[in-house]
Amino acid sequence: MRFSVRKDLRRRREQNIKNIYIYIVEISMSITIAVGLLAIFLAARSSNGQVQPEMVVADDLPETWISDLFYQALANFTVWDVGSSACRVQSDLYDRHLRNHTSWAVRSEYNRSDYVIQLHYYNKLLNDIDMFYFICPMAESWDRYPIGILAGNTYHMGIYDECIDVRYPVIGQYCLSEIKLIPPTDRNYNFNRTEDLDDFGNKNAWKTVLGWGNYPDQVQRNSLNLGICIPNSCSASDLQTALQNKLDTVFEPKEFKAIVRVDPIMCTVKGDMYPYDTPYFLTSH
Repeated sequence: MRFSVRKDLRRRREQNIKNIYIYIVEISMSITIAVGLLAIFLAARSSNGQVQPEMVVADDLPETWISDLFYQALANFTVWDVGSSACRVQSDLYDRHLRNHTSWAVRSEYNRSDYVIQLHYYNKLLNDIDMFYFICPMAESWDRYPIGILAGNTYHMGIYDECIDVRYPVIGQYCLSEIKLIPPTDRNYNFNRTEDLDDFGNKNAWKTVLGWGNYPDQVQRNSLNLGICIPNSCSASDLQTALQNKLDTVFEPKEFKAIVRVDPIMCTVKGDMYPYDTPYFLTSH
């Protein structure tokens, strides 16, 4: 009697466990079916004339390398359409004679500063006569094609002395500009993504430049300082505006922004003198 009761209890327990298992399986199948139906419903709704928002892919990078983009903007750059009338006249004069390969824009004279000789060459310039003897070319004193960006080379100084030694008929002025490249705000180029390891070529190079933007303790490869030679009649603001306009024509179609800043203190001509401040006197003795 006792044995049959125990056997009956065991049979009931096994039946209860079996019923619970069947119940769980049925619930799982119901959930799976519900999820499938919901997916079908959403797909049908999205295809019913409704445009879904486009997903922004962080790998959507320009096919052209950054240095090539800078060269496109800077190859024929002059400060000719902004600023004072004197700035425009001298910039146009420089641009015109540079395109004609006039020597003062491309070559220089060796240390001939006599007033009569200066006047002679200036008159020849006004008559569009070629000149062979001017010391420093404005055109080649600064870089149009930045190099070493991947290695963290952020300063492209050009040849300072070559620029400021241009004296006649246009006085050369050297300005050090700061340019920061800003990618679209809704894209992520940080290096904490494992799929970056599979990137090669131009995309990997772009990520090397842009990926340091959120690391203040690292060299910012998306920022560079570019030395530019312009006529003395043009101000730092003239250069900043003209350079910003030119870079916008190249970088904005790529959905990038190149922010230009030119501090007036970073523009100098030959003979500029700067007053000494208190820290100088405190540290010079």
